[in-house]
Amino acid sequence: MRHEYLGGEVYAIAGASEEHNVVSMNLGTLLHFHLRGRRGCPCRTFMTDMKVRLEIVGDEVLYYPDLMVTCDPRDTDRYFKRYPSVLVEVLSADTERTDRREKLLSYLRIETLETYILVPALHLMGTAEGRSARATVGRGSSIRPAPPPLGAKPPAPKRNPVA
Repeated sequence: MRHEYLGGEVYAIAGASEEHNVVSMNLGTLLHFHLRGRRGCPCRTFMTDMKVRLEIVGDEVLYYPDLMVTCDPRDTDRYFKRYPSVLVEVLSADTERTDRREKLLSYLRIETLETYILVPALHLMGTAEGRSARATVGRGSSIRPAPPPLGAKPPAPKRNPVA
């Protein structure tokens, strides 16, 4: 079990659902490859287990965002980051209120933060064979198709017999 630390108090945080993990992984993968493709980009993408460390009115605060991008050369600690550029929280019924209020107010104090993304309610859809799936966010907007399982052969291209 993981814990967040807020001004001297330790709070247990529950594990994430399968759907939450799939959406986090898909977004993390997209961010990682987007940044990796930029020549000379110092940014790095971190997932769930990397903490963001804040100091709020003299109190130390440690959160576990679902995703974090940091580009600041001052972020050298191996176990937490202080200078994120992007923070992402995948919302669930248990976390939405905290993510929209407490974390938002805390994260807005970060001098380097450019973007705070809240990913709303999610659903998983896919074929019976499980070869393709897509994560759908909010009211029907798609993130991107998920890649096929590791080792799966790509489907043969479909030919248009009329053309």
